[in-house]
Amino acid sequence: MPPGLNWPGPRLDKSERYDFLISFARMEVVTYALKYGVNEERPYHGGGQSFPSGHAASSFMGAEFIRKNYGWGWGGPALLAATWVGYTRVESYNHYWYDVVAGAVVGILSNHDLDEIHFKGSSLRFAPALMARSGSTASDSASFEPQSIGVADDHRLVPGVQIEWRFGAPR
Repeated sequence: MPPGLNWPGPRLDKSERYDFLISFARMEVVTYALKYGVNEERPYHGGGQSFPSGHAASSFMGAEFIRKNYGWGWGGPALLAATWVGYTRVESYNHYWYDVVAGAVVGILSNHDLDEIHFKGSSLRFAPALMARSGSTASDSASFEPQSIGVADDHRLVPGVQIEWRFGAPR
């Protein structure tokens, strides 16, 4: 299967130790890239790197890992505990609420390969693509078509996402 919008690096393979390490690495890389890229100031204590909350990202990564591997019986309480961690980060004035929400999203998504979503009887696939303008003038730039690298002039290529919805049994 093509890599799609999969996280950089290896895919999850259903081995618990391997999946935990990959999920943890993904969460750390994304969290700290955002912390230093955004460099938001903390609400009370000052200083930077408020967005996203690393505590929330870590706790939601662990909670989603538990839910995914052991079901809702263990995952539900784990997600409640992660929510409590996020709440305490806001109440202690270490983070804004959106820092915690972003951390939760990063933590949960780090447990999933994001290139294809399977539904009953269909699947939705996302893939990065270079898009070329189909028209020759700037006013025609609203219409884009996926291109292979080197097909169009470089000044006309823009990054985009190709979306494919497949019906029938997933491949």
